[in-house]
Parts: sequence; structure tokens; C-alpha cells
Amino acid sequence: MGEKRIDARALQELIRRRYPAPQWLVLFEVRNDPRLATRRADAIAVSTDSRAGVEIHGFEIKASRADWLREVRMPQKSRDFSDYCDRWWLVASSSKILRESEVPPGWGLLLPRGERLISTREAPQLESKPVERPFLAALLRRAIEESPHQERLREEFHRGFEEGQALQRRSVSLDTRLAERRAELLQRKILTFEEESGIPVEPWRGARIGQAVRLVLSGGMEQYRRRLERAEHSLGTLTERIRGALEELGDEALEEERVFLEELRAAQSGD
Repeated sequence: MGEKRIDARALQELIRRRYPAPQWLVLFEVRNDPRLATRRADAIAVSTDSRAGVEIHGFEIKASRADWLREVRMPQKSRDFSDYCDRWWLVASSSKILRESEVPPGWGLLLPRGERLISTREAPQLESKPVERPFLAALLRRAIEESPHQERLREEFHRGFEEGQALQRRSVSLDTRLAERRAELLQRKILTFEEESGIPVEPWRGARIGQAVRLVLSGGMEQYRRRLERAEHSLGTLTERIRGALEELGDEALEEERVFLEELRAAQSGD
């Protein structure tokens, strides 16, 4: 049965067990320069019992072969921290991700066995430099970030962020459903209008159809009907007047013609 490989987070928990509080202060992902994310130690453990002698242990945590090979190609990354450490450890998820001959001189090797880490290669005592202010500042900065108060703030921030995203997703989903519902109702209304009126609603006829419908609904057709009736009545009255005038003109013309003929006949008789 082969070894079971575990991830980096599980290896962090095993480091905490090997270096328990309050005897040790364990900090993870310690950056020597906050502007450079690549320059960091995966973990630093500082002993807090001055009677036993204060020691600083550094750790590189590797959960895969690819991760380990990247570390081998960047040796300066560990030296930025190992110079201030009394011991330096490689914590690997399995012996299968590396060959022990690849472990640099001066490094120890810790591997998981069950619920703990065991040393398969002891880390030698190093000639460490006195702790300088930049390194001390890096430790203090990370200690503040990992304090319970800061951790609680981070958890609340992430929780609020996730709740905000969930609320936004629900809001977008609701808006989408409402828009779909409105579109469906509008489509039904258009189909009903077309069926009842016999008028197809085409995009280029929408304005004229709307104007006609508004005219009917606002009583405009009734007003036009009344105007036409009044015009018809006025036209009828005018027609009667014209007809009467023509008739009067007709009688006068006949009388004038009769008088003229009589005068003409009298003149002829006198001759």
C-alpha cells in the first residue's frame, strides 16, 4: 500500500502539532519584503521559553514534485530567511516527491507519519546571523496578521464578501426572471391584439397602429363622427338654399321671357 500524499494546509497543521503553543510561536507564509510575494518562508517557528534557549526554525513546505523543483531552481528564496534561523527544515508531503540526495546540505527533512511529522534527516545546528530589524519586522507583521482578532476580521470580511456575491446572484436571477415574465406577458398581449383586430403588429407599423389605437380609446373616432354629421347637416341646409335660389331665378327668367315675347308680337302687329 503506497504512501498517502497530503496537501500544504494539512502539512501546516502537522507543523503546529510538532511545535505546539505556547512553547512555540508558529507563523506561516512570512514575507521578508511585503512588496515581493515570491520572497517568503513557508513557515517560521520561534521558541518562547528563554530558559531552554530561544531558537528559530524555518520550513519549506512542498506538496508536489513540481513545487519542489521550483524551490531547487530558486535557492536564494530560502537563504533570505535561513541565514537568521538556527535550523532549516524541508517538510514534504511524501518521500515520493523528492530524492533525499536532492535535499541541500544543512537542511533537515520532515515527513508525515499518521498524525505527526517525523524527522528522516535531522536538521543540523546552523551558524545563524543575529536577528536584524527587517527580519524582526517581518515576523511581527505576520504575527499581527495571524492574531485571532485579525483572523476574525478576515473571516468576517470573506463571509460578507461571499454573502454579497450570493445576494448579487439572487438579485440578478430575480431581475432575469422578472424580465422574462414581462416579455412573456407582452408577447401574449400582442398575440391577443392580433387575433382580435386582425392587424399584424410589425416593427415598422408599430407607431401608426399605436396612434390609431390611442385615437379609438380616447374617443377620437366619436368626435370625428359628430363633426361629419354636423358637416352633413350644414351641407344639406346649404343645398336647400341653393335649390330655392335657383328656383326663384328660374321663375323671374320665365316672366322676363314672356314679357319680351309679348312686346315683340305687338310691334310686329303695328307694322
